[in-house]
Amino acid sequence: MLQPIAFRRWWLSSHDPSYRSAGRELESAVKDRLAGNPADAPRLAVTVRSTSSDQSLADSVAGLFTGDSLSVSVSLQVPDLFRRTGNLTGMLADERIVQAEIDMERALRDAQRRAADLQDRVDNRIAALSILMVEYRGIREERQEEEILVSLGSSSSRQLKEKVLNETAAAFRVMQVLRELELLSLELDTMYW
Repeated sequence: MLQPIAFRRWWLSSHDPSYRSAGRELESAVKDRLAGNPADAPRLAVTVRSTSSDQSLADSVAGLFTGDSLSVSVSLQVPDLFRRTGNLTGMLADERIVQAEIDMERALRDAQRRAADLQDRVDNRIAALSILMVEYRGIREERQEEEILVSLGSSSSRQLKEKVLNETAAAFRVMQVLRELELLSLELDTMYW
């Protein structure tokens, strides 16, 4: 059976490359959305100047508060008054977020489909194994009965050899299914490692 969704998401995040890639893209898009566009942020600049150039530093500092030799200029720059660049950046980041979420869901569905396919194949092989085991036990019992009949002289050794060959063929069919299950196990091990 498939595991609960929370476990599958955790397992995918650490094993499935396409899911991890979509997760990184989602994180990047969210960060871009939160950062916005710093190019259209308003800038405030304040400049303080002393107009007397022949004073020492101590006199200049003292003159800042007593004389009229101080000039202050303030400038405000708004490069994009209507924030068109910021809005466009936000819309592009939103689109990247939506696309990354779609990619993550697609990766999750693909992984679930692969897991369900593998589960179906395992279930089919186990069902086949159980049928073949019942068949093998029946053929083995027939061979054992034939041995008893041969030892009592009621049957020929040719019929016993036929029963032994049938038992061997049934054993090989069981071993073939076991081999297929082993290959499915290897496929699961190599699917995400």
